[in-house]
Amino acid sequence: MKKYLFIVAIFALLLVTLPAIPLIGKKPNQAPITSKLEPFKVLDADTDEVFEIEARDYVIGALLAEMPISFHEEALKAQAVAAFTYALRLKENESIMQTEELSGAHFSNDPKKYQAFFTQEEAKEFYGDEYEDSYKKAQNVVDSVLGKVILYDNAPISAAFHSISSGITESASVIWGSDISYLKPTVSEGDLDSPDYISTKVVAESDLKEILELKNKDIKLPDKPSDWLKIVDTSYSGTVTKIKAGDDEFTGNEFRALLGLRSANFEVSYADKDFTFTTKGYGHGVGMSQYGANAMAENGKTYEEILKHYYSGVQIADISVK
Repeated sequence: MKKYLFIVAIFALLLVTLPAIPLIGKKPNQAPITSKLEPFKVLDADTDEVFEIEARDYVIGALLAEMPISFHEEALKAQAVAAFTYALRLKENESIMQTEELSGAHFSNDPKKYQAFFTQEEAKEFYGDEYEDSYKKAQNVVDSVLGKVILYDNAPISAAFHSISSGITESASVIWGSDISYLKPTVSEGDLDSPDYISTKVVAESDLKEILELKNKDIKLPDKPSDWLKIVDTSYSGTVTKIKAGDDEFTGNEFRALLGLRSANFEVSYADKDFTFTTKGYGHGVGMSQYGANAMAENGKTYEEILKHYYSGVQIADISVK
């Protein structure tokens, strides 16, 4: 059980560090599908070399890196389709407007900038004695949905996903400032039963003062520490959209990054020279919740029902037969 929780924690960390799927500079749904199951070109972040990988192998590696393989198969299928759609959208966008630093690749294998991905060697190291069974399960899952893609207006969507929502997923407009028709708040009741749904982080008064002053050396804080922080506004889903720290102001995501909080859906209290931050969920909260997807699967929902629940108004197509 302890090993399972550790693995889940690692996957959750990967989700939190995964940056926003590129939305700025390229209009949503700009690129119609032009490719089938062609290889992806990936920039190796360590060597700066571009290598090709078959779509099937890429999705297997992404699935192993992005979701606990112990999850229900229908949730894993949903994740595999989202992972393929994510990669395909980037590939299609690069065919329209190339990103100079990618050197002709469709995306890179840097998990700080793009979707996480395990090579077989990395998967062996991560899964250890459970590698053979885990890899076989991932292969079977991917083979059952290979070529399935999530479409909106006949184009691959920005298939955002996260570990745990607050119980209601977040709007893309709140997190990234871009209104995306299929990334709207959606009820995700299964997240409420996650063991990591609620978490707390205690920050000493002196530490918070140091953090804030490192961020802004000219910040002016009230004499009473209990007056240092004030949450000004939150979204419909509970994400902090504006918080004041003395005479400075942050978005919830900026403040979350500053303190390393698990999400931007948080409350703060002060007592005994400590600030206590209580967060709901884990990750940015946009798109498909992995825990929510697993709960839906355990309740009998198919991967298509899961995807259509979290991505509003989409269709699931099979480009491998186009």
